[in-house]
Amino acid sequence: MTQPHPYIPATEAEEQEMLKAIGVRSFEELIKIIPPELRVNGELGLDSGLSEMEVSAELNRLGGMNRPAATGICFLGGGAYDHYTPEAVKAIVQRSEFYT
Repeated sequence: MTQPHPYIPATEAEEQEMLKAIGVRSFEELIKIIPPELRVNGELGLDSGLSEMEVSAELNRLGGMNRPAATGICFLGGGAYDHYTPEAVKAIVQRSEFYT
């Protein structure tokens, strides 16, 4: 069996099998509860897609709007700010008897 479309892998027979498994005869019967005025008919009216370079540029532009963490006060845990830890403290906390 070949796929009818690369992004829609179910064949007509597979679709019918799935519909039968949930107790409906057609896709239309499955969605009949949705009022017709709420259904989308035809094109969605979406703009054309962007190239990879355009998407990358847009994400970089949006990322540039973020405020760096270093410009504010941080109250999380030990802090994200620059701080000094003496070498003696580093040596002590690396000893196995202090792991538990």
